[in-house]
Amino acid sequence: MTLSDRDKKLLVILGAFFAVVAVYLLADWAMGGGTVGGSVSNKEQELRDIIQVYRTFQKTQADFQTAEREIQKAGDFELLTELENLAVKASVKDHIESMDKKSQAKNPYYEEEAVEVKMQKINIIQLITFLYELEYANKVLRVREMHLETRFDSKDLFNARVLVSTYRKMKGAPDAKPAAGGPVPGKPPAPTDEE
Repeated sequence: MTLSDRDKKLLVILGAFFAVVAVYLLADWAMGGGTVGGSVSNKEQELRDIIQVYRTFQKTQADFQTAEREIQKAGDFELLTELENLAVKASVKDHIESMDKKSQAKNPYYEEEAVEVKMQKINIIQLITFLYELEYANKVLRVREMHLETRFDSKDLFNARVLVSTYRKMKGAPDAKPAAGGPVPGKPPAPTDEE
């Protein structure tokens, strides 16, 4: 049986490949304490860890791009006015004691605007409805802090302090690449007194 020149070259390349693999395994065995199987399982675990880190990165990147799209979609709006409108929708406007702007830390990409909403004598359903309206508003609003105090005159009523933030892209900040994301979940039904 005679081999063609092409087959001879392929045979030499395969032989060299197997020689390199054998040298690698021997070196790994010598440096890893004499167990090739243990070294392989260590490498497999490292590979699983790398894959997990990559998946976490992909999810974080997708979340970031989704948030950026939401910020762009929301456009420019006045946070105090938006909170007032949501308070009317949630029937808590009459319970608002004050709405004060709070300064927030800056970063090079986004400007954060925050408002502290103080409410007096609200029940749990009113609070849940207000939080629901914040969560499902067509603007990017996030509850950063919330403090509740039970009132002394009625155990069913609370005083609440809610810090709400929104974000705007800084001028000159780079755009994110479009994300290959899945469908955006819809708005679930509002809470009711029957629940």
